[in-house]
Amino acid sequence: MSVQSFLEQALQRGERIKSQMLEDLMNSGVVNQLLKNEKFLNGVVAVLNFKSGVEKKIHRNINFLMKLCEIPTRDEINGMEKKIRHLETEIESIHRRVLTQSLRRKAAKAVVHPKKR
Repeated sequence: MSVQSFLEQALQRGERIKSQMLEDLMNSGVVNQLLKNEKFLNGVVAVLNFKSGVEKKIHRNINFLMKLCEIPTRDEINGMEKKIRHLETEIESIHRRVLTQSLRRKAAKAVVHPKKR
């Protein structure tokens, strides 16, 4: 048996065990009583709200530290990349125009002053 097939079988067994545990838990009389208890539900909501508040504070603090250390955000980097692509396109366009003008001048000189053979 290869390592990959062993890991796949272990994952499948783990998923079956997890599904069975969740099913047993949801069919449990204790869980049903808890879900009917308003105080328990209010407690769960309070925990989820607290978690959300903590996550927001952490994100604000991280953003503050990134600004303090002058580390650009993902949006700022994407904006810079977009500007760079735009400038590269402009440079290529200018280069083509200069090349075209140069070729036209050379062609005009060749017509005005044909080379003697």
